[in-house]
Parts: sequence; C-alpha cells; structure tokens
Amino acid sequence: MHLQVDGLVSRVLTKDEAYEAIHSLVTLAHMTPVGDFVYRDTHLGPSGYQLLMESHACFDYINDYLCVDLFSCNPFDRDIAADFIKSYFLITSVMRDEVIERGFHPTIQ
Repeated sequence: MHLQVDGLVSRVLTKDEAYEAIHSLVTLAHMTPVGDFVYRDTHLGPSGYQLLMESHACFDYINDYLCVDLFSCNPFDRDIAADFIKSYFLITSVMRDEVIERGFHPTIQ
C-alpha cells in the first residue's frame, strides 16, 4: 500500500518537527524504523526519509508545496494516516490524497 498526500502548507516544519512527524506517523501505522532518520535541506526546501522494515516514509518540500509518501508491504489505516499527515504537516490545501495498492506477483506463493 502506497499512500500519497500532497498539498500546500501554511509553513515548513523544522528539522525537529519533521522528525517528530515522521516518527509519529510510523508509530501510528504500526511500522518499524530501521536506521536513522535522514534529513536534508536544499534551496527548494527540506526532505526527509525513514527506512522501515515494511518499506519507507518520506517527505519533500518544494517551497510551500509538500509531498508525503508512506509505503508499506503491510496494510495500515489509510484514512487515519492521511488525516495525521494533513494535520501534523500543516497542509492547508490538499492536492492529492490517494492510495496505490500494491500486491505480490501472481507467481509468488
């Protein structure tokens, strides 16, 4: 399952706020972080990435536009996760809120 939430934000989160947002999202979705949270800041805005046992969670700002992805091999409540993302990341205008369902290749047993 791949949740994508994009939109305009009222402000860009600080590094500490972004860490807390991703950590809280991962906990809410019952996923397991692997390694350290990766954060970088560019001239367009910050990006963050957390590798998970189940896949990954990440975000990218492009000025006041934000893209958040939560990708997992395990199911999670997409509505709870999407609502959390919209609220915690301060999204004021949602441009995308969708799930791409992923499955196993038919030949895998």
